[in-house]
Amino acid sequence: MAILIPEDISATAVPPGERKFHSFLKILLESRPDVIGWHSVRVCGKEIDFALLLPGIGLFAIEVKDWKHGNILSTGPATFTLRTEQGEETKTSPYVQARECGFKVREEIQREPLLCHSTGPNKGKSILPVGHNVPEDRRTCITVKPFCDLCANESGSGTLKSTGWISPTPGRYSRRR
Repeated sequence: MAILIPEDISATAVPPGERKFHSFLKILLESRPDVIGWHSVRVCGKEIDFALLLPGIGLFAIEVKDWKHGNILSTGPATFTLRTEQGEETKTSPYVQARECGFKVREEIQREPLLCHSTGPNKGKSILPVGHNVPEDRRTCITVKPFCDLCANESGSGTLKSTGWISPTPGRYSRRR
């Protein structure tokens, strides 16, 4: 079984979506003892809901939301406007949050020479691919199936349609826009 830190978050004050995703990870990664996951990690002043290290694949920054379809008033490339008990609120897009955290993680990795290529065209760039993801649930707006496919595929050849890869090698994992 994967190592999840903390092992149990059911008694903590976290949003229900994060509790559900943590439980989902326990089941999904039951046969992957090599995976390490962290909940609520602060990196460079940013909080990542989940960070997962999948050996041979990379590191993921994951942002979890459990917003309901009916509460989303509008979306844009960088923001979501939601109906809340306090009225309308504009929030940063979870995709933007995940991507920014992924970039921050990659920047920190590149500060450590042991985690970077020492020669060649990628000299100074991270040897560890860093991706970002926003898992989605049919009952809310934000499908975990692409994520499941990648985790279940040990070769890492699964696809993540909702993931933006931040590649240490230009063009290798980058999303086509």
